[in-house]
Amino acid sequence: LFEGSYTPNDPDFNDPNKSWYLKAINAPQAWNVTRGSPKITIAIVDNGFSLKHPEFQNKVVMPYNVWLHSKDIFPQQIDHGTHVAGTALAIADNGNGLCGIAPECAFMPVQVADKQGLMTTTSVLDGILYALYQGADVINVSLGMEFTGTLPENKQRDLQDNHFKEEERLWNEVMKISKNHKAIIVVAAGNEN
Repeated sequence: LFEGSYTPNDPDFNDPNKSWYLKAINAPQAWNVTRGSPKITIAIVDNGFSLKHPEFQNKVVMPYNVWLHSKDIFPQQIDHGTHVAGTALAIADNGNGLCGIAPECAFMPVQVADKQGLMTTTSVLDGILYALYQGADVINVSLGMEFTGTLPENKQRDLQDNHFKEEERLWNEVMKISKNHKAIIVVAAGNEN
């Protein structure tokens, strides 16, 4: 058995303030096995994207804006989608910034916010379904509500057990569609408690 030692040449990889999460999830060890493949498409469902960013060159496939029903993607003032996409799949070994966790994968940007940054449950669902029916292998949905303060655990359990049950049934159906398409949906969890 041999131990690999792949290290990307991206300069921020050596900055522990910028690359700590890669080491926390043991990405360098995983890269010895795989860094992804262009045959695997990761859809990022988010507010918008800067597709001219150098970390996405020659990676973008089937972009879609659910509000415009077109491939016209644009960044937002708070460019969350570009940040998430970079974390997931920014190019490695290009001598710029930092690489993503799966830098060899293809990138399907799915914009679910309008020009004012408005996102709805329907626009998010439209984006996820678009990604599923276009053949995305992984769909990332790092969106959520903002809470001021901390919700006590009993309030969190009450919300989980007694509220939004129709929406829960809807999301269960989406997960069944995902399973039928052999796709994985990754969602954000744990932000702001």
